[in-house]
Amino acid sequence: MADPNETRDVSDDNPEVVNRFTDVMSEHLKMAQTTDTDLSDIKEDKAVKQRLRELGYLD
Repeated sequence: MADPNETRDVSDDNPEVVNRFTDVMSEHLKMAQTTDTDLSDIKEDKAVKQRLRELGYLD
């Protein structure tokens, strides 16, 4: 059955896909947590700030 707007929950029909996705997401979250950095501790130099302004990330 086509579901172009993805309004039908098909997870019960595809437990193997759900399990695989859950495993992938768990690994991703573990990796993200090990690389978690408090960015307030990072000092930006003037060139970095200027480039971020040029790219629209800073006002």
